[in-house]
Amino acid sequence: MPIPEPEPTPRLDPASYDDEWDDPELLAEEQAIDRTILPPKREQLPASAKPARKRTKVEMGLQITAKVRTGLRIGDSEDAAVVKLDCPTADQPFQPTHMIVDRREQAPPPSPKPLGGKIKEEHLEWGEKPKQSHRWLIRSGIAVAMLLAAALTIQQLWIRNTDEEHGTQESLLEEREKLPEVVGFEIDGSSDRQSRALLATYAKARSASDILPFVRDRDSLVERITRDWTPWNVPANWSEPEVCPWETGNESGRGFGLLCGALPDLSRFRAYFVRENEVLKLDWEATTGYCSTPFEMLVQGKGTGGKTRAFVKPDTFFTQAFPEALYRSFKLLSPDQTAVVWAYAKIGSPADNAIMAYFPSGILLESEHGELPMTVTLSPPDQSGTQKNQWLITEMLHNEWVSP
Repeated sequence: MPIPEPEPTPRLDPASYDDEWDDPELLAEEQAIDRTILPPKREQLPASAKPARKRTKVEMGLQITAKVRTGLRIGDSEDAAVVKLDCPTADQPFQPTHMIVDRREQAPPPSPKPLGGKIKEEHLEWGEKPKQSHRWLIRSGIAVAMLLAAALTIQQLWIRNTDEEHGTQESLLEEREKLPEVVGFEIDGSSDRQSRALLATYAKARSASDILPFVRDRDSLVERITRDWTPWNVPANWSEPEVCPWETGNESGRGFGLLCGALPDLSRFRAYFVRENEVLKLDWEATTGYCSTPFEMLVQGKGTGGKTRAFVKPDTFFTQAFPEALYRSFKLLSPDQTAVVWAYAKIGSPADNAIMAYFPSGILLESEHGELPMTVTLSPPDQSGTQKNQWLITEMLHNEWVSP
């Protein structure tokens, strides 16, 4: 492979004698085109004739200051109101500094914010006690006085209520003491044992004829017992529970004994016993809670009401037909505790007063369900807009279910 030849080096023509580089006139004309013409210098004054000027120390960098001078008068020197511009010398390097512009006089420091509307100053003399407000002491005294007054008022009300309650209880005890003694029904004795034996015979009976010999008012109740009697269907070896309590009472001079308990099917019973011609008898109407109109019909709004045995308790169920302002509401629970009706008595009527006498304020007498066994007379309501299970109480016959 052939080697390329190197490119020839360019050659400059040698200087000739006619280049006119050494012609001073021509060179001067060419240089005069770009020449800057300066004005002639002023005559320099000698150093002794120059006015003396006060030199100030020059700071590094650039500083521009402006201050408001007040009180200048005619004839003052120009330096009094002229803003000076100081720059560093040429032999000193430039270093930037802060630029300060002060166009107003320095304002006085703000005064401290008043505390509580008043400026509290330090007292100049040692030992002087600062003044303090006594409002807290007055307010505390008023609060203590109000608490004492409220405590005394509550105490007086409590004492008054206690006295009224004791007075009510004492009056009830006095009324009970005035009742005639229960003749032939001792708390513990032969009446208790005989009543339990009669109860077992009645529970095991299989026909109405089995109970007629020991039923109160048998002659007047034969037809009714034959028609309405239902067996208890207890086993042949059944006996009343040992926990079945024996109670005695008196209603309008008629003494009676009472056994309460539960049957094997867990249904509740109340068995009443009275003495008829000195012979212990079972009160069938009271024991079965007999009503002139069956309770099932009362719930449906059927029948004429009449003599009704139920557990009675004041209630708060009112309607437009029986407003609270005119009537007292009572809840009547069926003897077997399976059905409910509502009965109403006009406030202040004899029936209302007789029933409410057994419900004094704050005292509930001898009822495990909150209701008391009572016998009342019901009648259908004569106003319109009533519900089917709402009735009127026209008479309160007696407490308990035993007839006098």
